[in-house]
Amino acid sequence: MQPLEDQDYTVLDPPPPEKRTRWRVDVTRDGRRLVYRMDCAAGSEGGSLATDADALRLLAQGPEVATTCAICRPEAVLRTLPPPADDSF
Repeated sequence: MQPLEDQDYTVLDPPPPEKRTRWRVDVTRDGRRLVYRMDCAAGSEGGSLATDADALRLLAQGPEVATTCAICRPEAVLRTLPPPADDSF
């Protein structure tokens, strides 16, 4: 098989790990953010998408700002990740 001329195949390349969106963030009625795994049935389809670093920064602001879903428990994965770089704020 040969690639077709004039076709853009860059969309088939996966993004680098730091650019991958693995989390969905919803806003609750009281204004707090709720972080879900992408495949969690409890999360809405309309929430914003977040990278690992985005989710870690959001959760680092404390439970009065953001928390994790009690059903899909994304903190189990997030706590294994290195903290985001300070210069990326």
